[in-house]
Amino acid sequence: MAEEILSNVKGLRDSVVRPDSVGGSADVLYSSAGNVREDLYNNYGIYAFGWEVGGEQWDPEADGGEGDWVAPGGFQPQWPEAELQYQEYASGVIEMVEIAMEYGMDIRPPGTRLIAEPQPDGSVNVIFESNEPATVHYTMDGTRATTESPVYKAANIRESGEVIVVEETTKFRWISIDVKNNVQRERSRKVVVRPDVASDLVPLGLGSYAVIGQR
Repeated sequence: MAEEILSNVKGLRDSVVRPDSVGGSADVLYSSAGNVREDLYNNYGIYAFGWEVGGEQWDPEADGGEGDWVAPGGFQPQWPEAELQYQEYASGVIEMVEIAMEYGMDIRPPGTRLIAEPQPDGSVNVIFESNEPATVHYTMDGTRATTESPVYKAANIRESGEVIVVEETTKFRWISIDVKNNVQRERSRKVVVRPDVASDLVPLGLGSYAVIGQR
């Protein structure tokens, strides 16, 4: 979703916004924790967005053609520059409306897969990868995955999912739920740990190895 919105913003004059200026209000704005956007989402489940002109943008011609982040006109740019920034963000708002329409029509569950990568010490690093924003619930004890099962978390702010280190053969079972509450049917995968062949692992591509089994 963010990629589609920011691509529309870029379309007007081939500029982009600093990645660290895009995100949750408390994450990217000054003293913004608890503002109206967070109140709407956390207390009422309503998605709310805000745009602010005057931020830094990527200028490929700056610094002698090397490119650099600049703030044209500063925090309160003069109208010629401000209008261009407003138009850029207006393109982003239009894309947001289109995404909201797709959201309203979405009936397709997300797709989440487990990726296992054996390590030299014989353990296996496991991550989950989804084809859209989704909450992944999983178990490692063979029991059925439900919405009460542990949630797969991000490794940190602005980072991908955590790495689960598996040191003994384990059966994973998981479900994933997108923001529209479409639920992927439960999937399972047995991650086999083979310390005796750890030094002889042969990669097969796309995170698959000869010692890993999946159904």
